Amino acid sequence: MAAYVVLPPAAPALAADSPPAVSPSIQMHVKGHRALNPGGVLPTVIAVPLVLLPAFGGLRVVRRVV
Repeated sequence: MAAYVVLPPAAPALAADSPPAVSPSIQMHVKGHRALNPGGVLPTVIAVPLVLLPAFGGLRVVRRVV
């Protein structure tokens, strides 16, 4: 994989005919990683929706009653 960094010129030097500054390509190597729980976030990913659904559902019921 290769990436390029492009920076537009600063505001005072900004001209319509000046090309943006581009770096040479930066070579990157991405290693495949298969894990079900990277960084231990799986409990949070499951718990937050389970807590928020009843909370927002309860608000909806209260608004209908009032």
